[in-house]
Amino acid sequence: MKRLSYVVLTVIIMFCSLSLLYSASLIWDPAGTNGLLHGLNIRVSDSKTNPSSYNKDYTHYNLDGFLGRFTYQGEQDVVLTFIAEYPMPSNSTQAQYFNFTKVDDSERYRRIFFVTTVKGERHNGNEGPILITDNVKIISSGDTLTIPQGAGSELLESPSSPTNLGYNLNSDQGFGPTYIYKYPYKYVWIDITVIRDTENNINNNSYNGSYTHAFSINGEGISSQVNLSGYRTSQSNGISYFLTVERTCPEFIPFSALVGYTTIQNTYPVGLLRYQSAINDATVSFYSNSNGTGTDFKFINSQGRTIDYYVVFKSQVPNITNPIKIDSTHNSFSTTNITFTSPTYGENASQKSLQGDVSIYLPSGLIPSSFIPGAYSSIIYVFVNAN
Repeated sequence: MKRLSYVVLTVIIMFCSLSLLYSASLIWDPAGTNGLLHGLNIRVSDSKTNPSSYNKDYTHYNLDGFLGRFTYQGEQDVVLTFIAEYPMPSNSTQAQYFNFTKVDDSERYRRIFFVTTVKGERHNGNEGPILITDNVKIISSGDTLTIPQGAGSELLESPSSPTNLGYNLNSDQGFGPTYIYKYPYKYVWIDITVIRDTENNINNNSYNGSYTHAFSINGEGISSQVNLSGYRTSQSNGISYFLTVERTCPEFIPFSALVGYTTIQNTYPVGLLRYQSAINDATVSFYSNSNGTGTDFKFINSQGRTIDYYVVFKSQVPNITNPIKIDSTHNSFSTTNITFTSPTYGENASQKSLQGDVSIYLPSGLIPSSFIPGAYSSIIYVFVNAN
């Protein structure tokens, strides 16, 4: 069985001044081999299925639906939105919920929801406090989680002072020679667990087999997809992975900033791609449309005026020396086997991985004054074919 799906990277250029750079990172951390995106038996529900019973259950990571941690770096107050993607049960009343659906029979499903605990890791590597007292439950498609604190290893641009406070290794705020960090935490991480609800249509042994569910996690500068696999009674691993594209450029790029980036050796970085799976290899491809049939990338404005540009991918994992221009619909980049080390607790796990930088450049000879002022936008479609 193969699974073909995509996430998107939106790039906008402006004939205006530069906006602030905003970037965020979201990594799937399986906590060694404790967190799994595959192998969940959905035959029966969990012992507790009332979401409120998990309000202060901070040890849900001990349940067999534990997916791992999503490790975040970026600004605070970023809203992560969870959307049920596919497959949808044929029962339309279930479309607003998250469901494991039988691979070969969409009438068969078990509803699920997610419990999350949000924690911080201090700059000294020690575990910090729980940052949201009541666990956030993701019950319906469209539910959100707001990142409560900023995280990252960035230093203050200038020494801390009474008017320019920083954070020390212990995440305390203040000023002085030890208060050098911009953010209170090195990482904010989200423990996340699948809870199997009682709502289902699989109460018969004839419904044994493989089940799957995909959902997206989207926020400012982040477009991610999580593909889960499960089974009823008959063990099956199926297709499971985490795919994310993170914007590494400003939300609005001034056209003047792109002038001069006109060759494959001199490109403007716009994103970072990351694929992670414990069991499934994959290939990743880039296209200019949602059908996966074109690579003619163009910025377009509200009047339909266009500006051509080129997309380049430079693989870091596996390490490929030369950047590759995306000029064929047969472009594809394959995963490799790695040992993934948890950024939080340092546990190791084997993974199938692909990671690399997405950048763009313009045709030479473009003159800004020849284009209508305003915003021009474009979408880069990132397809994954997992098997």
